[in-house]
Order: sequence, then C-alpha cells, then structure tokens
Amino acid sequence: QQQGRQLISEVDRWNAYVTAEHDISDTLELFGEALFYRAETKSSRAATPLDSGLAFTIVPRTNYWNPFGAVGSPNRIAGLNTTDAPAAGVDVLIQQWRPTDLGARGILTETQTFRLVGGLRGEFGDWSWETALGYSENETTDTETNRISKTLLQAELAKSTPDAINPFGGPNANSQAQWDRVRISSTNTGTTSLATWDGRLTHDSLFQTWAGDVGVAVGAEWRRERYAEDRDPRLDGTIIFSTANVSGRSDVVGVSPTRDSSASRNVYSAFGETIVPLHRGEGAFPNDLSLQVAVRAEHFDDIGDSAVKPKVALSWFPLTFLNVRAAWSQGFRVPNLVQLNRGEISRLNLGVDDYWRAPVTLDAQSNGDAYVPSVRRSNPDQKNEDTETVVFGVIADLDRVFEASWLKDFRVSVDYWRFEQTGVIAAFGDQEALALDFLERRAGRTNPNVVRAAPTAEDIAAFAAWNRANPRDQRAAAGQVLFVVDPFINLDSQIADGIDFAVTARIEPEGWGRFDLDLETTWLGRLDVVRNELLTALTNEPTFTGAFDVLAVDRILLDGNPEWRTSASVRWSRGPLAAGASVRYISSYLDISADLDLNADGVPEYFPVEEATRVNAYAEYRFGADGSGPDVRVRFGINNLFDERPPLVDDALGYDPEYHWLKGREYTLSIRTSF
Repeated sequence: QQQGRQLISEVDRWNAYVTAEHDISDTLELFGEALFYRAETKSSRAATPLDSGLAFTIVPRTNYWNPFGAVGSPNRIAGLNTTDAPAAGVDVLIQQWRPTDLGARGILTETQTFRLVGGLRGEFGDWSWETALGYSENETTDTETNRISKTLLQAELAKSTPDAINPFGGPNANSQAQWDRVRISSTNTGTTSLATWDGRLTHDSLFQTWAGDVGVAVGAEWRRERYAEDRDPRLDGTIIFSTANVSGRSDVVGVSPTRDSSASRNVYSAFGETIVPLHRGEGAFPNDLSLQVAVRAEHFDDIGDSAVKPKVALSWFPLTFLNVRAAWSQGFRVPNLVQLNRGEISRLNLGVDDYWRAPVTLDAQSNGDAYVPSVRRSNPDQKNEDTETVVFGVIADLDRVFEASWLKDFRVSVDYWRFEQTGVIAAFGDQEALALDFLERRAGRTNPNVVRAAPTAEDIAAFAAWNRANPRDQRAAAGQVLFVVDPFINLDSQIADGIDFAVTARIEPEGWGRFDLDLETTWLGRLDVVRNELLTALTNEPTFTGAFDVLAVDRILLDGNPEWRTSASVRWSRGPLAAGASVRYISSYLDISADLDLNADGVPEYFPVEEATRVNAYAEYRFGADGSGPDVRVRFGINNLFDERPPLVDDALGYDPEYHWLKGREYTLSIRTSF
C-alpha cells in the first residue's frame, strides 16, 4: 500500500427523503416525513510509529536480532565490551521506529442516519395548532486495519529464533507473514438517538391594544437524548496490555484506552412569545413601533437543573423604508452527555514540562521529552454555560426610495452585535495543571490533580543538591508524574462583538434578463477570553515567561479568528440560460502553535497565515423552461476558478480546514429534473 496521509478521503453517499401531507378535513391535516442517509469514507495513513511513549518498544535481550544480546547470541556485535554490554545482554529501547514494511493503515468509516416525523396540524376557532412525534438515530462505525497489538508484538520481540520481528534491519527486514502475527483491526461504534414530541398554539389576534392586534404563540416540547460508545475490546479494557499506568491498558499501538460508555436524559421545555404593537402611523413617517417578548424554560432530568431565559426585541419604522431594530436575549448550553458520563479516558501527551522537577532532575519526562499520561475525567458537577446577546441594527429597503422599474429589490442592512458567554466548559490542561502544581508547592501545598510517584533516593539526592546550590529557591523533593487528572470544568468567559453588513439586490433591466446580487461581510471587532483566576495566576508568574502567552485575553487573529470574512455572489438568468459566480474571502490571522523567531531578534513571533480568496463559477441551461417539455437543468461549474492553494499552517494537514479549502480547480457537471 502507498505510504503517507490522504488529505481528501474517498466518500460514497446515499440520500433519500420523502414528505407527505393529507387533508383529513378542511381544518385538519396529517403530515409526515422520512429521511435516510448513508455514507462510507475510505482513507489511509502511514504505518503507526513506535516511540518512547510506549514502553513495550523495548526490545528484550532475548530477541534473536538484538545486537546487544547475550554473549553467544547470533547477532551480538562482535568484540562488544562486556563492560558496556554485559554478557547476559541488555534490553534496547527504540525511539521513532515506523515499520513501513507493515503497510499503510486503512480507515473505513460507515455512517447511517434515519429520521421519522409524523404529526397533525389544524385550526380550532381562531387558534392554529400543530403537534408531532419524531425519532432519529445515527450509527457510526470506524474500522482501522493494519494496526499492531502490543501484546502480540511483545511476544514476537521476545523470540530468540530467526522468525522474531527484527526492528534493526530497516525496511523489508520482516516478511508479511511475520507482520501478520501482530497485525490487527480495531473497530469502534458510536450510536446517538433523539426522540421528540412537540405541540404549539398560535393566535394572530388574541386581543387588541390601541395600536393593533396582539399575536401570541405558546408551546411545549419533550425530547429524549441518548448516546452509546462501544469501543474495540483492545481499547475498552476487555483485553489489557498492562496495568502499570493509566495509558498502558490499551493493547493497540498508538491508541489510548477509552472505556465503553452510554447515557440518556429527558428534557422538558415550554415557551411563549408575543408581539405587541405600540404605535401605528401613516404616511412617509409612520413611526411604527412593535415589541416582541419571549421566554423559554427547560429542565434536564439527569442533572436536576432548570433554566429560564428571556428575549426582548423592538422594531421601529421611522420611515416606510427604514427599519431600526434592537434585541436583547439570554441563552444557555448544558454540559453534553459525554462530558457528564464518559468517565475517565487517558491520553499520552508529549512536550509537557514539570516545572518543579525539570531543572532539578533533568530527566526526559520532566523536561517534556517523554510522554505524560493525562486522564480526562467527566464532571457531574458542571454548570450551564450562560450567554447574553445584544443586537442593534438598521435595514433600508432602498428600492422604495429610488422607485425605478428595473430595480425590483435593493436592501442594505448593518447590525452591531455583542455576545457574552460565561462558564465556558473546557479542560483545564495538563501543562496548566503542572504550572499550578509549581505555584502550590512553592506555597507548601500541592495540586491534587497532579499524581506523582514517591520520590526515589536519586530524586531526594538531586533535590538536596539543588537546595544547596539555590538557597533562594528551595524545593521539597517530588517524584515523577504518574498522570495528570484533567477534568471538564466551567473555565473561562468570553466577550465578542462586531458588525455584520449585507446588501441584496434584484435588477431586471429591459432586454437583459435578471441579475441577483448578494454581499455579506462580518468584521470581528473584539474577542476577549477572560481567564479564571487560576489561569490568570499562570500568565502573571515570571517563572513561566512566554509559556502561557496563548492565554492572552485578546484573541483576535490568534489561532483563527480573522478580522474579516466576506462572501458575495452574482447570478444572471434570461429564459433558459443562467450563469453565476461566487467569491469567499478570509483575512489573515496568526498560527500560535508555530512561534518562530522570524525577525532574528530573539523574540518569537507567531506564524502569519495569509489571507485567502476562492472563486466559483457556473453556467446553466434549462430545457423545458417554456413549459414545452420536462423541466431539466444542466449545469457546468468550476470550483476554485483560479486554482488557489490554501495558506500554510503548522498542522498535520498543512492547512486549516475550518477556514480554508484544499481542493484545486474542480470541474462539475450536474443534471436536475423535477416531476
């Protein structure tokens, strides 16, 4: 198989969607819909590397190919000094070994989704009502082939016969028959489901005020959310490689253990909304004023918590073509089922410094050169994330001003928005936990989320030597980190504001057909992430100078968050002919994972990610547009018309899929019909 990483996966998709409506009477209608979706995604990646984070990569002295094996073993280096390599032989730790002759890993992801909805709608007097039941389910199975079992590999490496796996011989030193003895597949399956019921009532004129009719809408909802994760037996603890540490339980090379988990909950909701006219006028200066008031309440039975959130909005027409609007609302997001119920999962992280031990013991794990196990722990005590949003804007229907026969629609809108979110749910971070442990130990305490081994005699001696040499920086002896507990908590708050600008126009000059124009631009003026007091303490500590600059409050341009985003499109049509083009623009930003000294001044700078523009275009012909036959549309399109490449970022993919696009110039042909 070809080695490497696919940037674009092979995907097959199937969709089916059906809707139905039936009038039972003049005031009662039955409706329903069904949806089915299936996708298969195939991709490949290079063979898994084996590195120092996986202890079983130690090749035992018994291995037939070990060049430092026992005296008399067939492949011991001739003349090797027994002082350097004892006669009994030594074990060898291999770092950064990628067995390319194993072949690339194959990944098959199969996703299947269905959704069913059935309901009734009708009228009762002056009321309109609707109620429906729905159920949807998704199952995703991820199978990765050409993986290696730790247990099987350990057994093969321990062999003293020529059929032992040889990690010293380079590419093709091992036959496929040898690799077959350690080769495995790993399959994980995840299922989610959602059952719903809702009912609502609306009345356009429940009562009247001095300014007009007052409309109302009320309703109630129920939903049951469920998820289940069925991990491969070599990952969920059924087949365990080692219990020596939290990450060693996995029996798959390069994959951390994750237990099976499942959970469900019921959510009960009620809402109400009303629009109250406050003033109605006439003429060019009507001063029409309306008030919208809404409220929504939800209760979650798994956490036993409820939330009630309001919304208030005003709409004012000082002129017939000008609408001034303002809105204030609150919202919330509860912790999801995974964050509350998954239990513990462990991962191995490289580059995590132990600030307390690193300058004292100088060992690889404390300096960040070896893997540190991290235990991500669900937290049933999490609270809701709360939000508050303010919007103020104007909409001008300028086609009413110009009154030109060829100008059918011309609308311009400008909106200022401000969004504040508190109690953002996130993990504290391994490096942050070790930095906090440093501060706590300096104050005579410890961070309970950093779990350490007892100090060894060598540790105690190293700390004693440090304390003699550094009388102003005394440190109590501390053992190596066994693992870091990194729970989900309500961590930060953030405030963002900006301006949205939009223009839409429909122009129909005589004899030239129809032109539709759209332009949308967003300017991000502020994005401040306010850290909690623990993280703030880290940014203010001189010991960590530069290490936590990524915690800076102002996040504009950092790791995405570009200041400007713009999209525009134009479409022309005349009779059976049509053509169009669209453009998307993303301004530049900074990649904080690549802090390089670009100016050679000794101060690292973040890597600048260039701005990007993408243009798509198409041409279309419509058969049967005059009603003379079936309606068939044939469209030829070109995506990424100018064959632009995505800007470079410090990422395994080499580009940022959240903001940019990978595919070069692409030609498309589609045929669509309706009957």
